[in-house]
Amino acid sequence: MDRRGIGCLAAVLLTAAAVLMLLSAGCTIELEGPPELNPGLHDNRTFLAQLALEGGLLLLVAGLGLGVLGPGRVVSRIAVVVVAVPLLAFGVFRVTALVPMLRCHGNSIGQVTEGSYRCYDR
Repeated sequence: MDRRGIGCLAAVLLTAAAVLMLLSAGCTIELEGPPELNPGLHDNRTFLAQLALEGGLLLLVAGLGLGVLGPGRVVSRIAVVVVAVPLLAFGVFRVTALVPMLRCHGNSIGQVTEGSYRCYDR
């Protein structure tokens, strides 16, 4: 595979990582705001959010490694790093937002206070 092919593959991997991370955020967005905005019980989709986030982080590391360590010019490596660093920061933010929800194994989840969740089986 030539340099352009590797660069395109790195771009596809980083784009797929971004889409999966946004999917992870979309799965739990109603739980992450203040409890007054979305009171009550919500479907527990934290497992789906966790899988999407893990896949996104895996693709991010693969795209970053391929773009930085693969053959190419310095400018393309800088571009890969400029795209990957904000994605990595968003991934770390998603991990910190998702960790308190992961202990819930019921089919419903409700936010008690900001950052604190209660599990329910209904």
